[in-house]
Amino acid sequence: MDIPFRDILDDLDFAGMFMASARNDPWVFYLDSTYVKTSTTEALGGVVFDSIGIRSKTTTFALAAGRTVASSPKGHLDAYVGARAWWLSNSFKLHGVNGGTTSQTEKASWVNPLIGVAGRYRADDRWTLFGALEVGGFGVGADSEWSVLAGATYSVSDSFGVSMGWRHMEVDYDKGGVLFDVEQSGPVLGATFRF
Repeated sequence: MDIPFRDILDDLDFAGMFMASARNDPWVFYLDSTYVKTSTTEALGGVVFDSIGIRSKTTTFALAAGRTVASSPKGHLDAYVGARAWWLSNSFKLHGVNGGTTSQTEKASWVNPLIGVAGRYRADDRWTLFGALEVGGFGVGADSEWSVLAGATYSVSDSFGVSMGWRHMEVDYDKGGVLFDVEQSGPVLGATFRF
């Protein structure tokens, strides 16, 4: 299934992401969770089946602990290790040319170890640039997993900001008869709270 970005509003039912970090220099802890639900119908043009409807729900939850490896008055760079749990549910509905349907649902869950780096740089009094890069899987859960996040936060006040950026995530899982080789990419818009 390949959903071009121009069609995402038609095929995306819901997507959300929650990220948090707690810092006690030089130690830092990260939490990262995502939920994506998509549905699409594709024409098959076959003799028996005319089209297929696919609904996919993906949930992830990651925890990591790290340490600051470089810092300055304007920013910091952290290295971390952790794990990300995945929950997957794919439902397929084949529509026959004569009106009948055949349905099947596949579910899988696994945990990937991960390592990564994350950083922030205060460009001026209002703008802060941020980014993260991580890799995982290593054949323990999925064969491989990696993600990259880059963006900027505009500080409305000392405790509140508006964030925007881009995130790309890939995972390659192939176990127990379930194949999930997926790329998810798109804009990130949200609010940032500092305590």
